[in-house]
Amino acid sequence: MTDTTDQKWPSEKLSPNYDDSVYKHLKQAISDYLQWMKSVGYTRKTHQSHQAQLNQFLCFSKNTTISWEKLFTSDCLECL
Repeated sequence: MTDTTDQKWPSEKLSPNYDDSVYKHLKQAISDYLQWMKSVGYTRKTHQSHQAQLNQFLCFSKNTTISWEKLFTSDCLECL
């Protein structure tokens, strides 16, 4: 399994709604989750798949014009 300390994080391009504290908490939560996956024995392929998807979400949340507060509203989720 890959070591979460060697993860490649999204680019440093920032959106107008960027909130450094939210980004740092989300980044840490992703790292913690991936470490947990490793500790309970998820396969390398599953770990890598989740890592890629979560990193895409991290990049999206950092670069989107949607504010963090509006990101998970029912209206927003219906668009997905």
